[in-house]
Amino acid sequence: WSIKYGNKFLKGDKLINEIAFSLKKSVNAHMSDEKKFGLFLSGGIDSRAIIAASEKYIECYTSGIKKNNEYKVASDIALVKRYNHNFIHRDLSFYNDNYIKAVKLAPMQIFTEAQFLEHKKFIGNKCDVMMTGLGLDILLSGLYLNKENPIYFGKKMLHNKMKKIKGNIIDYYID
Repeated sequence: WSIKYGNKFLKGDKLINEIAFSLKKSVNAHMSDEKKFGLFLSGGIDSRAIIAASEKYIECYTSGIKKNNEYKVASDIALVKRYNHNFIHRDLSFYNDNYIKAVKLAPMQIFTEAQFLEHKKFIGNKCDVMMTGLGLDILLSGLYLNKENPIYFGKKMLHNKMKKIKGNIIDYYID
């Protein structure tokens, strides 16, 4: 299954407004009860969309090994909505220290959720439900990635190939 981007009925502003309306409706339907909500706010378009669509207060968290540009962007976004923004420091040995827990948590699954292990001690009782933008990230198929469809025998292929990044990959995406 893949998204068919060639919608012939909505274009331009009408399409953008419909996407924004649908996202807002969905986010707020999922936040309609009396629980306290939190968001792992990366500063990326996926978590930005959730915070922009929310009508209810969200406690925001960004985790990392340092307060880099991603943290600064996330902090500015939270400030616009007047939401509290927290930084959770992740030690360089985090994945090594939590590898066994992560494998037990989700064997044969994607490992990205492991970044949230051990965060409960920082979040405490501030939130009943934590959200991430991962679903939107998957839906958008990593459209933000520096990739291209390779061409073989004069035909564009359906799969993607990462383009070479000049310089440091962390600087390219985060700083």
